[in-house]
Amino acid sequence: MNILEIRKKIRPILLSIGFSVIGFAVAFVLKKFLHFELNRLEVSVIAFIITTASVLFLFPRVFKIPFGKVSVKDFIFKVGLYRPDNIFKYIIIGVISAIITLSGMMLASYQIGKYIPTLSTITLTQAVFSLTPGIWEEILFRGVIMIVLLRLTKSLKKAAVIQIILFGLVHIKGFDLISFVDAFSVLIMAISFTYITYKTKSLIPAIIFHYLHDTFLFFVQLPDGQYEGFSDNAIFYSFLWLSIAFTIIVIKKISERFKIQGGYDFYSIEGGIEISDISPAKTDRNEREIRRNKKILIFNAVGFSAILLSNIKESSLFLIIFNSLFVLTNLLLYIYLKKFEQNIRFHVSLLTSIVAFVTAYGYYKQGSENIYYIWILIGLVSIVVGFFRSRKKKAG
Repeated sequence: MNILEIRKKIRPILLSIGFSVIGFAVAFVLKKFLHFELNRLEVSVIAFIITTASVLFLFPRVFKIPFGKVSVKDFIFKVGLYRPDNIFKYIIIGVISAIITLSGMMLASYQIGKYIPTLSTITLTQAVFSLTPGIWEEILFRGVIMIVLLRLTKSLKKAAVIQIILFGLVHIKGFDLISFVDAFSVLIMAISFTYITYKTKSLIPAIIFHYLHDTFLFFVQLPDGQYEGFSDNAIFYSFLWLSIAFTIIVIKKISERFKIQGGYDFYSIEGGIEISDISPAKTDRNEREIRRNKKILIFNAVGFSAILLSNIKESSLFLIIFNSLFVLTNLLLYIYLKKFEQNIRFHVSLLTSIVAFVTAYGYYKQGSENIYYIWILIGLVSIVVGFFRSRKKKAG
């Protein structure tokens, strides 16, 4: 095997690993080198937006990983993030799995004798921070990387082992013994994330499991991680590993007992079957309308992200979250647009104007007049453009 062949095989894996942290890397650059004053919540919001936009627009269309050039919707479906029948069951099994592992950690903290339950450790900051690893690490590791490895190794076990080891390696935070033990614990957690995905044939349970585990992580640990010496750490990690083993047993029993298994086997040896009926048939005119609407949604998402990032210092936390939600709304509409039968162009323009006016008011209250005028202009233009496009649609 020559260098080019090796590069071609490992490139999708390296890109997936790199883009799992791309959002936090950008936020780090903004804070460290460009001297943006960002708190942890703002860093988390920026990281989630950057990671979401980067993966959704680069992997299916530019990198063509791992299915070739496909639509964003097809990409998301094929990596296992689709809505199965009886989705409530998939949500519940994810919640139960998180409760078991968190309970194991809490019992360990009680056993050590220093545990003080503090609700202040359950914060919005940690909940937002957990979105990026909870969603995107699952999509990239349990989705993209597993599918790539399945095609390379032609073995589910080999693919799972390599993916799990890679997940553990990227979580090494230092070179002391505790750091390696902690990374090994993450590797053990990855086994449960992989297993629940394999058994349910859906990424939804793993995403919920991962997200809840990370969100409540500090609630079940000792204050400030005050584990001292071999005894404390041995108790904590032993309880954690045992709880993960118990979680895997519970996943097996529940998934089989209640038949929690999606109809799309993206963990087949071929790394996912071809999908011929994801999108309903549309006329040429409707397809053109959808493409035009998608361009508007992309313009909104990219434009608002750029404006938000360029004015991050002047933005309040409310404005950051408000604009971030609007960007995410546009991205979700872009992904699921074909499910909408009616023309949404004017509605999107109206939403854009509302967001712009609210943002303008926020900047006005802060005294940032120049930015305030820009947002007022964006709002007015959105209303005018939306109105004329709506009239044109009716006339056509």
